Amino acid sequence: MQKILKSSEVKNPSTQKFEASWWLEILMFPVIAVGRTLFYLLVQSARRIKSNEHLFPYRRTGESPAIYVYWNSKSLYLIPDLSGARIKYFTFYDLKHWVIQKIAGMPDSQRLVFISKERAFFQLVRALKTGESVCLAVDGPYDEPGKLKEGAAAVSWRTQYPLIATQVEVDRSFRLSWRWDKFEIGWPFAKVKITPTYHDPKTAESFESYCCNIEKALGNP
Repeated sequence: MQKILKSSEVKNPSTQKFEASWWLEILMFPVIAVGRTLFYLLVQSARRIKSNEHLFPYRRTGESPAIYVYWNSKSLYLIPDLSGARIKYFTFYDLKHWVIQKIAGMPDSQRLVFISKERAFFQLVRALKTGESVCLAVDGPYDEPGKLKEGAAAVSWRTQYPLIATQVEVDRSFRLSWRWDKFEIGWPFAKVKITPTYHDPKTAESFESYCCNIEKALGNP
């Protein structure tokens, strides 16, 4: 298996591990400080309404790990519920994503660095087998926003670990029109409704219906 992993690795500069030196942390400190202030203003000020709260990562202690999925454009409002929980999240680890991680206050221990599509499957399975849940977006920049990529559902289907589709609805927001996903940011004190839905591959009629139900549960991108 080790040989397969090495031969499958895609040599892409954007996926290589990024190491921040002490001088870079000092240089980027003002940017991170301003970004963290904006983050707390926009995210922490939101009026959060949670449905099915027993499905949130911090509430599922002692239960089987799960795969949490969401639309990439909605990821901003999931950070407070992921930080500190026993869960891993997929990310690139370049300068941009390092800055985002620092602004959001996400610890290094929760990070799964994306290297290649081939290796991502083994990374997901390894984390689940060690008892940690995993969260990731199920759409990507090479498809239209809101189009489900079947990777996470396929891992859930093959390993029989449950999948939790997380729908996020913001009542007052604006979109970053230049981004592929039209990333959504709520105005200060916006109302944010978060609804996770449990999907068990053991009870699904077929893989196609399983994917269809997950996509429907995620709502509008």
